[in-house]
Amino acid sequence: MLLLLLTILFYGSTCNRESDDCHSFITIINKSDNAIYTFTEDIYPDTLHFGYSSTTPALESKILPNDTGEAAELNNDCLEAHISSIFFPSDTLMIYIFDANIIETEDWGKIVTEYMVLKRYDLSLQDLKNMNWTITYP
Repeated sequence: MLLLLLTILFYGSTCNRESDDCHSFITIINKSDNAIYTFTEDIYPDTLHFGYSSTTPALESKILPNDTGEAAELNNDCLEAHISSIFFPSDTLMIYIFDANIIETEDWGKIVTEYMVLKRYDLSLQDLKNMNWTITYP
């Protein structure tokens, strides 16, 4: 019985592989001249939730100029399942793009107060599918 339980836990905790029906991240292509950071929120329409923290949140990735990175890795789950979950307030993810220099030099409180966001994408599951799970910034 213990072996069966451990086997179920092991298989339940393994990472999902990327497939047509399961995406664990969104590709971000940074075509700007500056490095950027991404941050993903899943509580749309609460568009200022990233500002509730008094410290800089765990930003997903720093993407250098003319480079590619990833965003929205939510516990290695399939984003399709996460977005479709009954616990998800809507079918929309918000992906925030921040200037890396600002994140690395400014106080988080100032970033929030002055809404120092370069770009915010509000993307539904269908939007993400239509974009082939890729965002090109800017």
